[in-house]
Amino acid sequence: MTVHKRRRRRRYRRYLLLSDHIILLVKHYSTLTIRFLYYLLVSRFPKLYPNDKRTYKSVVHRSTKLRRVDPKLNAKFIDPTRHFIEQRYSYHPIEMWTEKGSLLPPLMPLAKLFGVNVLILRGFGSLSAITRALKRAIARGIKLILYIGDWDPSGLEIEEVCRRETGIEFKRVMVTKEQATKLKLIPMPANRRDSRWKKFVQKHGNKVWEVESLRPRTFRKLLEQALREAVPTSFLEEMELRTRASKFVRPYIARLGRKMGADVRGWIKQGLSEEEIRRRLLDRYRR
Repeated sequence: MTVHKRRRRRRYRRYLLLSDHIILLVKHYSTLTIRFLYYLLVSRFPKLYPNDKRTYKSVVHRSTKLRRVDPKLNAKFIDPTRHFIEQRYSYHPIEMWTEKGSLLPPLMPLAKLFGVNVLILRGFGSLSAITRALKRAIARGIKLILYIGDWDPSGLEIEEVCRRETGIEFKRVMVTKEQATKLKLIPMPANRRDSRWKKFVQKHGNKVWEVESLRPRTFRKLLEQALREAVPTSFLEEMELRTRASKFVRPYIARLGRKMGADVRGWIKQGLSEEEIRRRLLDRYRR
């Protein structure tokens, strides 16, 4: 066997192994992003998948191939684009912040359940960006920020600036150093190119932990516990009443809307003015 053929076989075996790992991880989630999948692979199998561009390209390429042949697998992947996600019924004094849009799939079900708005801090690399986000939080009347992110220089600076420059309470839900030690999470070396690297290493050492290294069940448990402690029971009860009431009246509102629409179309055909149509609507549906 030639050297070229042996290389092709090794490459093919690596692709098969990557496919197996993708399928293994994806089955634990109802939705996820490519970036979230990449971090899962890097955190769970660091010896096989180093944290670099080449690995990311391989994950994108292989997952695309799998999605093309498996519609159920493809349906699980989403592409989050919104930076601020507001719930229909929200408890405004609290917000959840995360640096990673890839965390939306496991985060959003609980955020919706507890009525907490979510801010995605993409590209959160400078002090000025942190300050701007905190000023917006003050203007919105935020009292508590629940932070979900990596234990790394960027995440710790957000926490430090928040406590130093605002009166907003900042709670790191995950990852903490205590969680990483207790759960035996796989560490990664801190990024030396980060301007905050030297200060971080002097104070905390050279290890960082990705939030994606947490198991899905552990992620949900930690987040749900933090939300139950933060969101008042009275608000949750009121939100449940509103949700049930909305479900009850929705079909009647839809039926009424169709009837009103039919009336308005008829009056328009008769050539009535907008003012006359509004008057007739008030007279007919005032009760």
